[in-house]
This record gives sequence, C-alpha cells and structure tokens, in this order.
Amino acid sequence: MHCSTDDRRQLETLLASNQELSVLQARLDTLDEREKLEQLKAEQIKARNEQVRNRAAGNEHRTDVFRLRQEVAKLKERERDNRATLSTATDREQRRDLKHDLTTTLAKLEDFEDRLERAIHTAEFFDGNESEQPDAYQATIREAEENVQRAENALRADMDAAAARVQAAREQLNDEVLAAYDRGVEEQGIGAAWLKGRMCQGCFMELDPASLRSIHHTASHQLPRCPECNVLLLVYREDE
Repeated sequence: MHCSTDDRRQLETLLASNQELSVLQARLDTLDEREKLEQLKAEQIKARNEQVRNRAAGNEHRTDVFRLRQEVAKLKERERDNRATLSTATDREQRRDLKHDLTTTLAKLEDFEDRLERAIHTAEFFDGNESEQPDAYQATIREAEENVQRAENALRADMDAAAARVQAAREQLNDEVLAAYDRGVEEQGIGAAWLKGRMCQGCFMELDPASLRSIHHTASHQLPRCPECNVLLLVYREDE
C-alpha cells in the first residue's frame, strides 16, 4: 500500500493519539479520587446506620432505666411500709411474716438497684457514643467531590486534545490508508501497530525471520502488514 512520509507521520499520530485516548478513558473510569469519594460515602452511610442503631438501643435502655426506677421506688415503699408496720405490730405470727417479707423485699431491692445502675451506665454509653457523626463527613465528601471534578476536568481536557489530534490526522491521511486503518480497527480492534524487535504490538506474535526480512525490505513509500493479524505495521526507519 502506497504511503508517503507525511501519511506515515499522520498514521503514527493517529495510532498514538487513539492509544492515548484509550489510556485516558481507562484512567477516567478508575479514578483514585472517585474511589476515595465512594469510600467516604460508604463510611458515611455506615456511620448513619450505626447512629440509628445506637439511638434505638439508647432508647431501649432508657426505657429499661425508667422501668427499673419504678420497681426500685415500689420496693422502697414496700420496705418503708414493712418497717412501719413492724414498729407497731405485736402479734408474733404477723411479725414473723413481716420480717420475712422485709428480708425478701431488701434482697429484691438490692438486685434491682444493681440492675438499675448497670442500665444507667449502658444508657449513658449509648448516649455518648456519637464519635462518628454522619454530618462530620460532609466537608470531607465535598472536598473529595471537588477533587474528582478537578481530576475529571483535567483528563477530559487531555482527551479533547487527543481527540483533536485524531481528527486532524484522519483529515490529512490519504483515503486508502485511512480505510485500511479503519478496517483493522473493525476486524482486529486496532488499525495499525508498531513492530518492536520481532514482535507485532497489535497481536503480540513473534514474526518468523523470513517475514521480518520482507517487512524490513519494504520500500519506504509502502506500508507493510503483519502476516499474523494483517494490521498495518509501522517500522522505525533511520532515514526518516
């Protein structure tokens, strides 16, 4: 295929710019800044869910505190009643029953006061367990969003510049070479490739010595093809 020196340069520009576009697109799709942003958002959701659970648990324990305080108050009132009745009762059997009830009441009171103390400490723990407020992430998330936007803008600017080089190269390339390049893209996913050493960078196959000799002896105004994948081959030429 006939290819002038200028056509070769435009083909090299077309290949390099398309490869640059692919790399830039891959970087855009896998931005570290975007991954950091998504991580922060996930942490915020986790913190919000944890806050909801803590509040629900705190409400439950506060309800326990209220109920236990009521029980303690009832037992203390019962203790007072028993002691007051004992101070005036003279019947032996009645006094025995009152003393038994007082002993039982005091044991229950001690148990409920201990449970109340633990419940208060637990409720206080949940009330104070607000170390990671979801709203605390807002400023960090806004900063991360700005970082993503800056990174995306920079990459898109580079992609626009590469796309402009692609378009300019396509407009200046002769129709036959451009058509061959486009067929390679359609059939092989790549329109042209460099020959590096013995290996075609399009199919990454090592070429046999006979093919290499034929390619290196191709006239400067002709474009060789890879015998394995049939894409246009670009070969470094010291005379250009």
